[in-house]
Parts: sequence; structure tokens; C-alpha cells
Amino acid sequence: MTTQKLNRAFGSNIKKKFGQFLSMYELDIYDFETKFSDLEGDMIFTLEHRDYKDEIYFRAYSDDFQDAEFEIAPADRLNTDVINSSLHHCESAISDWVSNAAREITAIKEEEIEQTAQKIKKLISPHLEKCITDPDNYFSPSEHTILNERLDSLEEAFKEHREIFNLTQQSLEELTVLINEIKASSEIETQQRWYDRTLDKFGVWASRIDKVEKVVKAIEKGSNLLEKASNVVDSIPM
Repeated sequence: MTTQKLNRAFGSNIKKKFGQFLSMYELDIYDFETKFSDLEGDMIFTLEHRDYKDEIYFRAYSDDFQDAEFEIAPADRLNTDVINSSLHHCESAISDWVSNAAREITAIKEEEIEQTAQKIKKLISPHLEKCITDPDNYFSPSEHTILNERLDSLEEAFKEHREIFNLTQQSLEELTVLINEIKASSEIETQQRWYDRTLDKFGVWASRIDKVEKVVKAIEKGSNLLEKASNVVDSIPM
């Protein structure tokens, strides 16, 4: 059997096992890239996450298709590690690595969600701050009316620019429920408590938006569409 044929059979088996390991942790194989050498060489194959290439990868090196070196990230206790082993043991090594990768992906995504939620809260906060006239007291009837108008304006701004913000119909329906909850809470909470809890609620809603980074990018590029859409209502004094 030639080295080229051996590599193809070997590669086919690795891809199959890799897919099985990923499915155990409900990870999508299409989020990963698999690369194999067709001819004899130092690197036999590499597995890496498409979005986190520098944090999540498995690289196998071998000169003779027997003894091997596995360069992995993340490892059991370290961010990266190098394991000297045999290609015959690579399936076990990949299985262990996928387990570590699953935990790392969860941690990365949780951090990304928190960061984007904070940015969304920062975007929303100027609109809410204008509603706060006496933090320790409740809203007056007239203040409550204007507050509702501002919330309606905010909701319409999201709906009007739903494509830019990558909002699905489900996200918009959840936004409507959220706005109604916020309106109701403004009748029973002090202004400061209402402000703090409303920001948190918007953060939770934003964390469920698919590819919420598109919202952030639109803001960072200066396309503050929410400000433009609600400036008329915001100009009304409380």
C-alpha cells in the first residue's frame, strides 16, 4: 500500500471518528476545518475551528506514519500542549481534545455574548437615562406616557432596520413582549430600579439574537439608526 493510499484511508477514518466525537458534544462539524496531507510529509493532518483557529486546533506531525507529535489547543490543564505518541493512538487523543474544545467554545461564546450584551446596553442606556428625573421616586402619569412613546420609538427603530440588525421575526416578537414588560414595570418600580432592570432585560434579549455582532458593527461604524429614529420623541422634555 502506498503512502498516498494509506493517507486517504487514514484520513477517511479520522474524519468519521472526528464527526462522531463532535456529535457527542452537539458540535457542528461544519464549524471545523480538516486538512490532510496527500503525500508523505511532516504534517499529517490538522483539525481546527473556523472561527477560533488560534485557540482551538489539533495538529498531527509524523515523519514515518508511526511515531507522532500532537500539538493541541486547548489541553487538559494548559492553553496549548504537545503530546508525543503514535498515530495509532490519535483517535483517543482527538476524543480528549474535542472534550476540551467543547468547554472552550462554551466559554468563548459566553464571553462574546456578555460583551455584545454590554454593548447593546450601552447603546440603549442614553434613551433610558433621559427618562430618569427623580431616581428614588416613581414615574408620574405624564412621565409614564412619554416613556412609553420612547419605548415605542425604540421598538420601531429596531423593526425598521431589522435587516441591518439581522433580526429574525422571532427576535422582533420577543422584543415586543420585552417592551410590554418594561412598560408594565415602569408603573410599579422606582425610576432607578426600573432603569437598571430594563438595561439587564435588553442585555438578555440581545444575547439571544443570532449573530448579534452585526448590531454592534453597525453601531461602531457610526450607523446609529436608533438615535436617528427616536430623536423626535427624545426631544420631548420629561
